[in-house]
Amino acid sequence: IGASHTAQALQKLSSHYASNVPNVMEGHQPVLEVKKLTQGLLNELRSGQGGMSFQKLRGAMKLMNENYGTSSGTLQSAYGKIREAIWKDFEAAAARPVTTTEVPAINALRAANTAYKKKLAADELEHLMQTQAIKPREGDLLTMFNRRPLLQALKNNETITKNLSPAEINELT
Repeated sequence: IGASHTAQALQKLSSHYASNVPNVMEGHQPVLEVKKLTQGLLNELRSGQGGMSFQKLRGAMKLMNENYGTSSGTLQSAYGKIREAIWKDFEAAAARPVTTTEVPAINALRAANTAYKKKLAADELEHLMQTQAIKPREGDLLTMFNRRPLLQALKNNETITKNLSPAEINELT
Protein backbone atom coordinates (compact mmCIF):
# COMPACT_ATOMS: atom_id res chain seq x y z
CA ILE A 1 0.00 0.00 0.00
CA GLY A 2 1.32 3.41 -0.88
CA ALA A 3 1.92 5.38 2.29
CA SER A 4 2.50 8.92 1.10
CA HIS A 5 0.25 10.49 3.76
CA THR A 6 1.97 8.51 6.49
CA ALA A 7 5.43 9.40 5.18
CA GLN A 8 4.50 13.07 5.02
CA ALA A 9 3.15 13.10 8.59
CA LEU A 10 6.22 11.27 9.88
CA GLN A 11 8.57 13.67 8.09
CA LYS A 12 6.70 16.63 9.54
CA LEU A 13 6.85 15.22 13.07
CA SER A 14 10.49 14.25 12.69
CA SER A 15 11.56 17.68 11.46
CA HIS A 16 9.42 19.38 14.12
CA TYR A 17 11.13 17.46 16.89
CA ALA A 18 14.54 17.96 15.31
CA SER A 19 14.22 21.74 15.09
CA ASN A 20 11.58 23.01 17.52
CA VAL A 21 12.22 21.10 20.70
CA PRO A 22 14.48 22.95 23.13
CA ASN A 23 17.57 21.06 24.28
CA VAL A 24 16.19 20.88 27.82
CA MET A 25 13.28 18.75 26.55
CA GLU A 26 15.48 16.48 24.43
CA GLY A 27 15.70 13.84 27.17
CA HIS A 28 12.03 13.88 28.16
CA GLN A 29 10.29 10.54 27.64
CA PRO A 30 7.49 11.78 25.32
CA VAL A 31 9.99 13.48 23.01
CA LEU A 32 12.22 10.39 22.93
CA GLU A 33 9.19 8.19 22.29
CA VAL A 34 7.97 10.29 19.35
CA LYS A 35 11.45 10.43 17.82
CA LYS A 36 11.89 6.67 18.17
CA LEU A 37 8.46 5.99 16.69
CA THR A 38 8.83 8.34 13.72
CA GLN A 39 12.33 7.11 12.86
CA GLY A 40 11.27 3.46 13.09
CA LEU A 41 8.29 3.97 10.79
CA LEU A 42 10.30 6.15 8.37
CA ASN A 43 12.96 3.44 8.14
CA GLU A 44 10.24 0.88 7.44
CA LEU A 45 8.83 3.09 4.66
CA ARG A 46 12.27 3.60 3.14
CA SER A 47 12.91 -0.15 3.07
CA GLY A 48 9.50 -0.61 1.42
CA GLN A 49 10.29 2.06 -1.18
CA GLY A 50 7.62 4.46 0.10
CA GLY A 51 4.97 1.86 0.85
CA MET A 52 4.16 -0.79 3.41
CA SER A 53 2.38 -4.09 3.30
CA PHE A 54 -1.22 -4.04 4.45
CA GLN A 55 -0.25 -6.11 7.50
CA LYS A 56 2.50 -3.73 8.59
CA LEU A 57 0.40 -0.62 8.03
CA ARG A 58 -2.51 -2.24 9.88
CA GLY A 59 -0.14 -3.15 12.73
CA ALA A 60 1.08 0.45 12.89
CA MET A 61 -2.54 1.66 12.97
CA LYS A 62 -3.38 -0.77 15.76
CA LEU A 63 -0.38 0.44 17.76
CA MET A 64 -1.39 4.09 17.22
CA ASN A 65 -4.96 3.33 18.37
CA GLU A 66 -3.79 1.51 21.50
CA ASN A 67 -1.23 4.16 22.41
CA TYR A 68 -3.55 7.07 21.63
CA GLY A 69 -6.06 5.90 24.21
CA THR A 70 -3.47 5.48 26.96
CA SER A 71 -1.37 8.60 26.40
CA SER A 72 -1.75 12.33 26.71
CA GLY A 73 -0.17 15.58 25.59
CA THR A 74 2.73 15.38 23.14
CA LEU A 75 2.51 11.64 22.68
CA GLN A 76 -1.25 11.56 22.15
CA SER A 77 -0.99 14.34 19.59
CA ALA A 78 1.75 12.50 17.66
CA TYR A 79 -0.16 9.20 17.74
CA GLY A 80 -3.28 10.99 16.52
CA LYS A 81 -1.46 12.62 13.59
CA ILE A 82 0.13 9.34 12.53
CA ARG A 83 -3.16 7.48 12.94
CA GLU A 84 -4.95 10.04 10.75
CA ALA A 85 -2.26 9.79 8.06
CA ILE A 86 -2.37 5.99 8.01
CA TRP A 87 -6.15 6.14 7.67
CA LYS A 88 -5.80 8.48 4.66
CA ASP A 89 -3.44 5.96 3.06
CA PHE A 90 -5.95 3.14 3.60
CA GLU A 91 -8.71 5.27 2.10
CA ALA A 92 -6.54 6.22 -0.89
CA ALA A 93 -5.60 2.58 -1.50
CA ALA A 94 -9.25 1.51 -1.46
CA ALA A 95 -10.29 4.33 -3.80
CA ARG A 96 -7.72 3.81 -6.53
CA PRO A 97 -8.53 2.02 -9.81
CA VAL A 98 -7.67 -1.67 -9.74
CA THR A 99 -6.89 -4.46 -12.15
CA THR A 100 -9.01 -7.59 -12.27
CA THR A 101 -6.53 -9.54 -10.17
CA GLU A 102 -6.58 -6.87 -7.44
CA VAL A 103 -10.38 -6.82 -7.03
CA PRO A 104 -10.56 -9.38 -4.17
CA ALA A 105 -7.81 -7.64 -2.20
CA ILE A 106 -9.33 -4.18 -2.70
CA ASN A 107 -12.79 -5.47 -1.77
CA ALA A 108 -11.31 -6.88 1.42
CA LEU A 109 -9.59 -3.55 2.13
CA ARG A 110 -12.83 -1.67 1.52
CA ALA A 111 -14.68 -4.02 3.89
CA ALA A 112 -11.94 -3.53 6.51
CA ASN A 113 -12.16 0.26 6.09
CA THR A 114 -15.94 0.15 6.53
CA ALA A 115 -15.62 -2.00 9.65
CA TYR A 116 -13.00 0.37 11.05
CA LYS A 117 -15.29 3.36 10.47
CA LYS A 118 -18.07 1.61 12.40
CA LYS A 119 -15.64 0.86 15.22
CA LEU A 120 -14.56 4.52 15.39
CA ALA A 121 -18.19 5.61 15.69
CA ALA A 122 -18.94 2.94 18.32
CA ASP A 123 -15.86 3.94 20.33
CA GLU A 124 -16.93 7.59 20.19
CA LEU A 125 -20.45 6.71 21.38
CA GLU A 126 -19.02 4.58 24.19
CA HIS A 127 -16.75 7.43 25.26
CA LEU A 128 -19.68 9.86 25.27
CA MET A 129 -21.78 7.45 27.32
CA GLN A 130 -19.04 7.04 29.89
CA THR A 131 -18.15 10.73 30.15
CA GLN A 132 -21.41 12.58 29.54
CA ALA A 133 -24.50 10.38 29.52
CA ILE A 134 -24.04 8.20 32.61
CA LYS A 135 -23.54 10.05 35.90
CA PRO A 136 -23.69 8.60 39.40
CA ARG A 137 -26.03 10.55 41.62
CA GLU A 138 -24.52 11.94 44.79
CA GLY A 139 -25.85 10.68 48.09
CA ASP A 140 -27.28 7.35 46.90
CA LEU A 141 -26.45 4.40 44.72
CA LEU A 142 -28.58 5.47 41.77
CA THR A 143 -27.15 6.41 38.40
CA MET A 144 -28.56 9.08 36.14
CA PHE A 145 -28.72 8.60 32.39
CA ASN A 146 -28.94 11.68 30.20
CA ARG A 147 -29.54 10.79 26.55
CA ARG A 148 -29.29 14.39 25.29
CA PRO A 149 -25.48 14.33 24.72
CA LEU A 150 -25.83 11.13 22.71
CA LEU A 151 -28.67 12.49 20.58
CA GLN A 152 -26.68 15.68 19.93
CA ALA A 153 -23.63 13.62 18.97
CA LEU A 154 -25.68 11.59 16.50
CA LYS A 155 -26.46 14.85 14.71
CA ASN A 156 -23.28 16.88 15.21
CA ASN A 157 -20.28 14.69 16.07
CA GLU A 158 -18.13 14.37 12.94
CA THR A 159 -16.69 10.99 13.93
CA ILE A 160 -20.19 9.58 14.20
CA THR A 161 -21.89 11.36 11.28
CA LYS A 162 -19.01 10.61 8.91
CA ASN A 163 -18.74 6.93 9.79
CA LEU A 164 -22.36 5.81 10.14
CA SER A 165 -24.98 5.81 7.43
CA PRO A 166 -28.12 7.92 7.87
CA ALA A 167 -30.09 4.69 8.34
CA GLU A 168 -27.76 3.58 11.15
CA ILE A 169 -27.99 6.97 12.84
CA ASN A 170 -31.78 6.90 12.51
CA GLU A 171 -31.85 3.44 14.07
CA LEU A 172 -29.96 4.74 17.10
CA THR A 173 -32.27 7.72 17.71
